[in-house]
Amino acid sequence: MGGFFHGRRRKIGVVTLMMACVLMGGWVRSQFITDNFGGPTQGRFEVGINSIDNSIDFAVFIRGSADKTNWRMPYHDVVENGPNDVAFDSFDGFIWLINICGFRIGFFLPPQCFHLVCLVPYWSIVIPLTLISAYLLLSKPRVAKPKAVTEPTPAEGT
Repeated sequence: MGGFFHGRRRKIGVVTLMMACVLMGGWVRSQFITDNFGGPTQGRFEVGINSIDNSIDFAVFIRGSADKTNWRMPYHDVVENGPNDVAFDSFDGFIWLINICGFRIGFFLPPQCFHLVCLVPYWSIVIPLTLISAYLLLSKPRVAKPKAVTEPTPAEGT
């Protein structure tokens, strides 16, 4: 068993499988709980990453006026999804520029603000990572070619 993990290929396969498992956990969690992560903000600009509705949401908020008092440290909010929660599709005013197979790019224009959203579905990350890890873990390792030993030929006539 110890010989199974020799070489980079198998080690990378285990790492990609662990990443796929962690993201699969986030996928399942996003059906019941919304996680909001945000960076430090000051003034007009705020960036956030959210796990919601089986997708990862990259969001940018730009306020119409700079508010010097609105300063936030990096944060993480957890909100439990209720049975009556609405998905992005039913928000009034959301304009989707791209909406293909769960990939979405759109914006929302509340008063004095601009909200840009990019949604990436979890399946588009989990399935390729799982397939790559399966290939790396289950494929036969390559057999190294033996190096040709070049011996000097005996000098003729000596």
